[in-house]
Amino acid sequence: MASEVFLYVPNIIGYIRILLLLIGWWCFNCPPIFVPCYVISIILDGLDGYAARRLNQISEFGAWLDVVIDNLGRGMLWSALFEVRVKLSRMRRILPQICTNKMC
Repeated sequence: MASEVFLYVPNIIGYIRILLLLIGWWCFNCPPIFVPCYVISIILDGLDGYAARRLNQISEFGAWLDVVIDNLGRGMLWSALFEVRVKLSRMRRILPQICTNKMC
């Protein structure tokens, strides 16, 4: 594989997606940052496929990179949903205790 493949436009878009996912992961508990990073990454996923076909810059590395980034983003989203679920289950256990006090 020639080194020029690493600088194909779709692969550069993929590198930007990795950066967005890392920023989103870093700001995991801050939805105003997490959500836009994830949404932009999804939009760029469609754009890199379009650019690869349009510019005839299709490569095995690009296909592999796209799958890895998709799995990374999907794993990050599942982790976020699991964390929300854990927080909700804690609230469900604590809320009845709070509301059964005489102050409610």
